[in-house]
Amino acid sequence: MLIVRDLTKEELKEAVMLKITSWSEELNGVAENQIQFDEEYQFFVDWVDNEKESNDVRTLIGVFEDDSMLGCAFASFADIYDCEENGIELNGLWIYPSARNRNLSLMMLNHIIDTYLPYGMEKMIVYSHHHAPSNSFYHHLGGKVIKYDLQMHGKLEVDIFEFELAKLKKLIHKKLVQSINHENH
Repeated sequence: MLIVRDLTKEELKEAVMLKITSWSEELNGVAENQIQFDEEYQFFVDWVDNEKESNDVRTLIGVFEDDSMLGCAFASFADIYDCEENGIELNGLWIYPSARNRNLSLMMLNHIIDTYLPYGMEKMIVYSHHHAPSNSFYHHLGGKVIKYDLQMHGKLEVDIFEFELAKLKKLIHKKLVQSINHENH
């Protein structure tokens, strides 16, 4: 059975490793993956520990099957620079290649939306490398590119997507129901 839940600190280690592994795929040969495990892990431990001081709600979740992590996602309130008000940022979403095409990303996005809607959040911001495989996923979900950014000394083009949470929730629900109906036939 699939379950989406918060990560433990031990599971965060696996999530950071998944991020690092996936990062090379996301960079798509445009730039070199220079993420170091110890630094990245400590960043996220501190990020979670400083949640209240930062007046934020920080979400680190995973999707699991039989206690095995299949993917993970991180989210938080968006910076004013990215979304003037009532917005969240999807800080990352990664799925093991062997677990893809099972709607796991949709399940985690649904969980994230349900976490933030009670806070009055209305929009979601996603940074996606222009040439990354995930970029088409965000387009497919109806994301609107509102800005572009250059990162890694101008080598990496980044599309900044904006989603309306209520609309995205309806679309995800529809896709998950279709998936269940398809599996039952």
